Amino acid sequence: MYRSFVAGTNDSTILDSPHLGHLWETFVLSELRKSLFLRHPEATLWFYRDQQKEADFVISYGSKLYLLDAKWKEIPPQSAFKNL
Repeated sequence: MYRSFVAGTNDSTILDSPHLGHLWETFVLSELRKSLFLRHPEATLWFYRDQQKEADFVISYGSKLYLLDAKWKEIPPQSAFKNL
């Protein structure tokens, strides 16, 4: 059974939680960190935010930067990415 004590949710209330997006981002961060550590330990993982733009995850690997945004919805609306 899934539980997020801090957010006050359990497996029957998680989908209705206003914290669902934050919990999802935290899960994605955890999985990204594990994957990068095992496959590309030289890569670095960051987030980016200024007054107008935000990226949930910025991966620096070699000479490239990869911007990622974690959304709970399978097909988020285009407007969900306006700050990316």
